[in-house]
Order: sequence, then C-alpha cells, then structure tokens
Amino acid sequence: IGDLLLADGQLHHVCVTWESSKGTSTVYKDGALVKTIGNVMTGEQIKGGGIWVIGQDQDSVGAGFQAKDSFKGYVTQVNIWDRVIGSNEIKCFAKDYGSIMQGNYKAYSDFNVSSATQLIKSLCCPLAPISEP
Repeated sequence: IGDLLLADGQLHHVCVTWESSKGTSTVYKDGALVKTIGNVMTGEQIKGGGIWVIGQDQDSVGAGFQAKDSFKGYVTQVNIWDRVIGSNEIKCFAKDYGSIMQGNYKAYSDFNVSSATQLIKSLCCPLAPISEP
C-alpha cells in the first residue's frame, strides 16, 4: 500500500478488503478503488490468538519494533467486518466517515491502545487539512 500518497497534510479514508475464497484484496482511498491484488492467501483463514499491530513494522511476531519504521500521524476509525464490504458502502463511509461506520466484528472502540500511543477523540471531518503531530 506504500504508493497511496497519504502524507499530504490531508485526512484520508483508506479501506482494505480481502476475500479468502477468491484470494483477492482491494485497496480504496477516499472511496475510490486504487488497487486490486490477486493470489492473496486464497482459501486461508485468519486464526485467532495473534497480535495485530497498526502503524509499526515488526521484525518478529509482537517484537522487534524500531522507531524508524513507525507510522507518524493519526489513525482513527479502524473497524473490522466479518464479510467483504462492498464498494458502495466504502464510498458512503469515505464520504461521511465516522458517523455511521462501525465494524460488526471489531469496532474502533473495542481496540486496546498501547502505551506508545494516545487515544484521542475522532478527528473525522471529510478531507480537512491537519497539522503534523
């Protein structure tokens, strides 16, 4: 997803989907399809008991974090669904993000925040300029 150009001082809506049965992953930015990737773990299932880390590259499972590899900025409204959400839903979420979207498997409010981050009230307002943290 490195070629999305997100570091432009604007707030962006990013959505990534994955459909196991087809092995297809899609990436949307601000409601528009940016990329479709095939052959992504076709037929696999996500097993429980792991650690999901957002905004940090890890050199080994749950460890090996380096400051130079960390995301600097804001992340808000991370949600997980138990199904592939459709492009029309994604467009709707991107247009009015924060007001109606809540994952049916894991909602933003369900996440635990580590000591290295700070949970702040949602910054969502459509494509409003933000200053660097």
